[in-house]
This record gives sequence, structure tokens and C-alpha cells, in this order.
Amino acid sequence: MDISLELYGLDEKKFESRDVRVDQLTVSQIKDKVTSCFKIPPGYQQLMHDGHKVRVGQPLIIKEGDTIQVKAVQAKEWDRKIDLAKMLRAVRETFDACSFFETYTHYFNDTAENHSEAMRCFNHNIQEIMDSVYSYLGKAHVKILPDIKPGGSNAGFIFTYNQGAVTKKYWLKANETNWELNPDARELVAYLLLKNIGVGPAECLFIPPSTSKSVIYIGTLDEPEFIQARKLTEPIHEVAAVELHLIGALLYLTDLNSENFGLGKDNKLTIVDFSLTKAYQETQCVNFFKTQGRQQPELRKLKDATSERRMEIAKEALRRWKLEENIPLVKKEFDELKINLKGFVICLERASVGVYKYLEAVKWNVEQFSI
Repeated sequence: MDISLELYGLDEKKFESRDVRVDQLTVSQIKDKVTSCFKIPPGYQQLMHDGHKVRVGQPLIIKEGDTIQVKAVQAKEWDRKIDLAKMLRAVRETFDACSFFETYTHYFNDTAENHSEAMRCFNHNIQEIMDSVYSYLGKAHVKILPDIKPGGSNAGFIFTYNQGAVTKKYWLKANETNWELNPDARELVAYLLLKNIGVGPAECLFIPPSTSKSVIYIGTLDEPEFIQARKLTEPIHEVAAVELHLIGALLYLTDLNSENFGLGKDNKLTIVDFSLTKAYQETQCVNFFKTQGRQQPELRKLKDATSERRMEIAKEALRRWKLEENIPLVKKEFDELKINLKGFVICLERASVGVYKYLEAVKWNVEQFSI
């Protein structure tokens, strides 16, 4: 049977009419047809036939060619949607008239092309990374190992570097920054700080890219005695757990998961990878260190350490690390690095501002523990 469906608004104005065919003359099927035509859910429909409401469960007497009037229960809402649709259509027509979408497409394509080199690095183009290592260290002295460096988005690979009678093994990753858009060298100086205080890799290589100038690769010396926390049979001991919490708070380190830290030589804390959060001097570093914990099972003994015990371990660690003395040394190392990489990496000077602020924030954190 063929019938007509007419959609009405709140002001009884007819918006649209549709002719439909119904196979079974039931209210449910008519409601389904209304939903299909006007996108109004069955529970929000008000149907009228010959001046009477059509209800589920009541007899339905309709003949060929009859008309069903349809209203939305929330008519005001549907009126607003219709008005909004008209406005959006007008906006689209305006954009089309001024070739907005065509201009945007060209801009997007140009941007993608301009930054393709950087994106290749972030997508871990192995050949790009290998060429960079060969170019910087000399292909004759480098051997790429088949083992892939484990980790997250910045996973790289492993290589050995032969320096005469000494062969060293390095883990390689990409610095977490698009240098062309948002230069950020804080990760580099964080590695230098960890190296100088004996908590990170003993050596760090900062390798410029071979083709693009939008990324720096970080090579960290492998420590044969290092064991990841996740591979330990027991949670790391109390001192190492507290020191990890301390250095994370002082240096604004994040992503200290059980693959990125563990125990090295003499059962001491070693951090091999991390991410950085923003540094703010107003952060309550000491209170955070004394009262907050970390959720990893490997750091269970941190949770058991009292505030007094944490401060006792912190003071001994700070005495041993000599961070206040190492901060200016790291700043000097970074300034020398800028000279070495100036011809390779763009925007390195712009990144210096963030580095100096970061070092000042770390220094401020350290000073809070002596108050």
C-alpha cells in the first residue's frame, strides 16, 4: 500500500512530504518508515491520521493514498536543527564560492611536503637513521646490530662503535621533538644531567641527521650489568625506589616505566629512557616527593617508605649527586654541543631559551630540599 508522510514543524508548517510503500499496515512499520525518511527516532514521533493520534496497539484504519502527519515530540529541538542545517549549508556555499577548501587542500599538501623529512624520522625510517650514524661516526667504525631497541614511539636500534682497540655498544632513539616547528633540547640536557650524577647512561652521543635538519638522534652507551626493573625477580630496593621518585620530581621526568629504569652496576639505580613534562618553578617538588607515590609494582618499597625516610635518602642522594655543581657544567656542555651541531640542526639557538629555563627550574627544585 502506498501512503504519504508529511513532516510538520511546531508552527504547523509543513516542511517535507514523502510517498512510501508499506508492506504491513502496522504502526511499528510506519514509525520505521518515518525514521528512514526524516531521521526521527520512533520514541520521538507523533503521528496523526484524520485528526486522530496514531498509537501503538490501537486499530489502524488506513487506505491507499492516505496521508500521515508527522511531528517530532521535541519539535523546538528539531526546528533548531533544521535552522542549523540551513546555516551550515549557507556557510558551505560561501566557502565554495571563495575556493576555501581548494586553498586549504593546497596548504595541507605544501605543509606535508615541507615537513616530509621530519616525518620520515618520526616514522622511524631505519635507512635514514643508519645513514645518519654512518655519516657522523664513519661507516667503517659502525656496525648495526640486528636487535631492535625495545620501547615506545621513539624506539630505534642498536649499533656498535669501534674506536681503535675499544668497541662500545649504543642504544639509539630519536629526540622527541619536531625541531622545525617546536625546538626543544631539554631531553638532551636531561641525559647529560643523568650522566653526570651517575644515574643515567655513562656516555651520550647526539647525532645529527644525514639529510633533514629537523631531528637529533640520541645514542646512549649500553651497560652490560643493567637489568630492567620488569625483569627483576623482586621490587627494586628502597633506596633505588626513593631515588627514582626523587630524580623524577627534580628533573620533571615522566614515562619512567619498568622498561626505562632498573638496577645497574653495584645494584644502583639506572635510568636509560624517559620523557619530559613542562618545568614550573612553583611546583611543590618537596611535598610531591614526600607524599606522593608511583603505581608500578616494581616500586612497592617506595610506598612503604615514610616521609622522614624519603627525606633521609634524598639528602644523601643530593650530597652524592652534587646537582648544584653539575647544572652549570651541563649548561657548558650544551653550549659546546650547540657549536658542534650548529651546521646540522635548525633552530638550536631558539631551543636554548627552554634549556636554560629548564636548568633554572631544576636548580630551584634542588634548593627547596635545603630549606
